[in-house]
Amino acid sequence: MTRLTLRLSLVIASTREIPGFSRTFLRYDTCKREEAFPFCIFFSYSIDMKNVQLILISGLPGAGKSTLAESLVEKLSMPLFSVDPIESSIIKSGITRRFETGLAAYIVAETLAGEQLKHGLSVIIDAVNPVQEARAMWHNLARTHHATLIIIECVLERELHQERIASRVRNMHGIPELTWQDVEHSRKNYLPWTEERLVLDTANGHEENVQKALDYIHLKG
Repeated sequence: MTRLTLRLSLVIASTREIPGFSRTFLRYDTCKREEAFPFCIFFSYSIDMKNVQLILISGLPGAGKSTLAESLVEKLSMPLFSVDPIESSIIKSGITRRFETGLAAYIVAETLAGEQLKHGLSVIIDAVNPVQEARAMWHNLARTHHATLIIIECVLERELHQERIASRVRNMHGIPELTWQDVEHSRKNYLPWTEERLVLDTANGHEENVQKALDYIHLKG
């Protein structure tokens, strides 16, 4: 009886973005043999890991953080966790607004971000982060999940900042509209950043700032 062997190799290369990976290669090998088990399948793969990023958008209230963060979400298709809407939801549950509700909002954002990072998904955080304790929280989260922490700080000249605050309306449940006095109070507690970061003057064109942020994220990632 003539021995017949058929060997088939199929390689599938996918460039579609898969969470946690930049490119996936799958290889299937099948062969037909005159043995007790006539079919065999060999499976092998190689994966290029994608660097997971924790992108932190920081700055004084009303400096343009949320506007930048929302545009980055559209460009990068990453989940966004904003501290103010989270605090507003906590207040909506019936809890009176105080220091603890603001702290809880940071902790909720940290927890949600951690759930994404552990599954290989990059995230964007929108928060003032005025003090070292808040900033240390994100450093620890990035270390825990082996993520690259990317810091972008939004700044704005005082006169223009004040003009924007006067016309800004957010309609967040339980959180009063921001006043210039609130901004000045935050400024007193806002520590200068010492870490490497991208500083964006939001007086510049929005699209220009978004592109600078994207370039910086690409460079750091």
